[in-house]
Amino acid sequence: MVMDDEGITRTTQWPRELERAGEVDWRGVCHLLGDLVDSQELFEGLRAAAPERVGIEMSLTVDERTLLIESIQDALADGTLEIAEAVRRLRTEVTGLHQSQFAKMCKISVRTLVHIEHGEGNQTLKSLNAVFRPFGLKMGVVKVRRRL
Repeated sequence: MVMDDEGITRTTQWPRELERAGEVDWRGVCHLLGDLVDSQELFEGLRAAAPERVGIEMSLTVDERTLLIESIQDALADGTLEIAEAVRRLRTEVTGLHQSQFAKMCKISVRTLVHIEHGEGNQTLKSLNAVFRPFGLKMGVVKVRRRL
């Protein structure tokens, strides 16, 4: 059970192939409901309503989101992307959420999120893991490659 921003308890669980790590393949869900409603019409209605209701952009498929998360993870691991930029990209490009919505979802303050996204302060592992958790990621140790 999940409580959304409006305090409504959500108990709907989509099949595993339609929902990964809290990310829903809305086009797939609409197709699944095609016996009851016109799936394309339903998808277009959701696409039009979702950004104003919950602040999500539904233009990426689940597979596209997975690839985006993996590319950000790889860039972090090889040192070509800083933590601050990675968190900002994950929030904006993957979830489409505003800072206040994302901070609430991660159970951290907006101030902490702003500091993380600006690379300011000395963030705790708990805070950093909180912002990475929705994407199936957490902070860790990687071996440094020697450059010749």
